[in-house]
Amino acid sequence: MPQDFWNALAGLFERLPFFARPDPPDEPEEVVAPPSRETVTRERRRQAKGIRTCEIEFGDSAFNGMVLKVSHVGADIRLPLHLKDLPDCFTLKLAPSEKHDCRVLWREGDKVKVSFI
Repeated sequence: MPQDFWNALAGLFERLPFFARPDPPDEPEEVVAPPSRETVTRERRRQAKGIRTCEIEFGDSAFNGMVLKVSHVGADIRLPLHLKDLPDCFTLKLAPSEKHDCRVLWREGDKVKVSFI
């Protein structure tokens, strides 16, 4: 096929919005330095997000709840609606082999932030 045909076809596609080439930037893009060691360490310490169930144990009682965030120093949990009188210290069971003694830092509705003791 003649070259003019291919040039005309390429011109047609460039006019279509999903095939259009973006205009080159007026200013060069800012060069971003790689993260510092401190930033990387902070990110590693960042909470592991993900909702999962947990068991809240105090006295002879045990209730299921949801873990909203967890880190090596504490957790954010959502309590069952009927559990209003949670003591200030209790045991949080995240997995069969992972138990933490906890102290309540703050409460807001059915959400509680705890620190691991």
